Amino acid sequence: CVIAADTSGFSDFMESEVNGLLVSPDSVEDLSGAIKRIFKDDGLRVTLETNGLETASRYDWKEIARKTNLVQMGVVAWKFDALGAWTAGDLMVLYGLYMVSFSLYSVFFIRVSSLESEVVSGAFDKYLVRPVSPFIQFIGGEIRYVGLCDTLLGALLIAAGKRLSGVSWHGADWLRLAMFILCGGGIIVCIRLMLSCASFWFVKSSSLTSMLTQVLLLTQKYPASIFGGVFRVFVTGVVPVAFMNYYPAVLLLRKTDAPAWMCLLSPAVLLALVGLSALIWTRGLRRYGSAGG
Repeated sequence: CVIAADTSGFSDFMESEVNGLLVSPDSVEDLSGAIKRIFKDDGLRVTLETNGLETASRYDWKEIARKTNLVQMGVVAWKFDALGAWTAGDLMVLYGLYMVSFSLYSVFFIRVSSLESEVVSGAFDKYLVRPVSPFIQFIGGEIRYVGLCDTLLGALLIAAGKRLSGVSWHGADWLRLAMFILCGGGIIVCIRLMLSCASFWFVKSSSLTSMLTQVLLLTQKYPASIFGGVFRVFVTGVVPVAFMNYYPAVLLLRKTDAPAWMCLLSPAVLLALVGLSALIWTRGLRRYGSAGG
C-alpha cells in the first residue's frame, strides 16, 4: 500500500482511498492516522493493494519500452517506405510475431524472471521440501493475464502487416504461423530460464538478462540481415532469438534473406534448447542443494 503527500506529482496518478492514501504533506498526525487505517481496515488494505498493483503495472518499464517500440515502428513506417528489402508492413509482421511469441512467456512463465530474487532471499528453499517437482511449483506460482494484451496487439500487427505487404497465405502458411509462435514462445522461455539459472552458481544473473534484453530490443523490430554477418551469426547460433520472429518472417513473407530449410528450424532449435535448459536446471538444483540453499 502506498501513502504519499497530497502534492502535484503523486496526485496526478493517485486517487486517495482508491489506489493509495494521500495525506497532508505537513501533518504527522495525518500520516500516522493513515498507517493505522491500513493496519486496522482489511477491506481498505485489499482495495489499495489491488488497485495499486494495477496502477503500477501501467508505469512498468517493460510496458513503457513496449509503447516506445510501437512509436519507433510508427516513425519507421511513416518516414521510410522500406528498410532494405523490408517494407513497413513486413516490419509490422516481424514485430507482431515477436510480441505474440513473447506474450506466451509473459503470461505463463513470468516467474522465471524472479528466480534470482528467490535464490538470494532463500525463498526458493520451499520448493525443495515438497513432494512435487520444484520446476512445476516455481513456474506455476503465477499467471500474468495482462500479458494477453501483447498477444492481441501482436495479432493485430501481424494481420495489418500482412495486408500492407500484400502477401497471400494459404492453409500451410497459417499452420506454420501457429508453429512459429509456439516455438518462439518456447525459445524465449528456455533462454530466459538458462540465464536465470546462473543464480544457482553466481547468485546474480541480472547482468546476463540485461544483455539479452539489449539483443531483443534490436531483433524484435528490425530484420537481423541489416546488422551484418557477425550479429546474424550471434542471434542464430549463440543466442538463437532470430528463430522467434526473423526466420519465420522471412519464410512467411517470401523473403530471400535465408534458405527455406533454415527458416523451418525453429522446432529443432526449441528441442535443443529444452534439453539444454533442462540439463542446466537439474545441475543448478544440485548445486543449490549441495550449497545448503
